Amino acid sequence: MKTTFEILQETIKIARELGHLDEKEKRLKNAPISIPEIKGEGEVAELQVRLASIKSERERENDIHQLELRTYECSERLNAFLWLFGDDKVGES
Repeated sequence: MKTTFEILQETIKIARELGHLDEKEKRLKNAPISIPEIKGEGEVAELQVRLASIKSERERENDIHQLELRTYECSERLNAFLWLFGDDKVGES
């Protein structure tokens, strides 16, 4: 069984992690998509650029999704701690 102090420390740690994840997600969403330079001309080069763009966008979406999952996990842990302390405002945000 954890002491109140240990629960408080864990709560602070989770809150900091949530802030860090939020900042990381904002930076990722605002960052321009990087597309590698493709040498050549014509339809093949155009298709390579489009493929690189699609791949880059999917990687970015996957990274954002992973951050959202981690944020949800942290939020659920934080809500559990708030519930333990009988906070009436849990889930009202």
